[in-house]
Amino acid sequence: NLSILKPDFFAKGFEYSTGHMPLATKEEAKVVESYGGEMIFTPGDIVYSSTNLLSLSQPKIENYKLIDLMNRNKVTFNILRNTLKKIKNLKIHVIGDTIIDSYTRTNLIGGNTKTPTSSVLYQERNDYIGGAGIVAKHLKYAGAQVYFTTILGSDPLKDFVLNEMSESKIKINAIIDKTRPTTNKNTIVSNGYKLLKIDKVDNHPISESILSNKFRVE
Repeated sequence: NLSILKPDFFAKGFEYSTGHMPLATKEEAKVVESYGGEMIFTPGDIVYSSTNLLSLSQPKIENYKLIDLMNRNKVTFNILRNTLKKIKNLKIHVIGDTIIDSYTRTNLIGGNTKTPTSSVLYQERNDYIGGAGIVAKHLKYAGAQVYFTTILGSDPLKDFVLNEMSESKIKINAIIDKTRPTTNKNTIVSNGYKLLKIDKVDNHPISESILSNKFRVE
């Protein structure tokens, strides 16, 4: 394109002129100089980043996704309203695994020069009910009378689940298994980026002693 158009000036970003010039840029400069053109590099004090520009006004993707999902399945808001009214008359028993989704928020403060190890400063940790637990909460807030049966470990996260269900006025049948932890998925976040995910889960079969017991939710 350069050899055909023969521009008097061909501009590249300032980053292309620092250090080792990329091979492609060297080839471009050779073409421009062959017909008497001039290669120039723009100043590096102003950066027009497409990512930054897009971040100034991000679209509400969740709204578009919802509308697209409703259109594809021919669901209207009137159908949703009528469905929610019917849920208020239902008693629903949710049975399943509770997962605690955690986000440990940090700030990046450095790294190790010998190994690819990031050094971060702890800020805070936020825990959220997930798995079958969040299904139970959604149904409760939709208006249903909800009962919830789940297996929890004998640990602090068990108390977190029990408190959450109590505040949501969900009757819970918690089966406490001392041989396993309450399932936890902890995501380490630094400066808005996910660095690492630590899962605490035990997939061994439920013990016969627990399976043989009969549980009843009043």
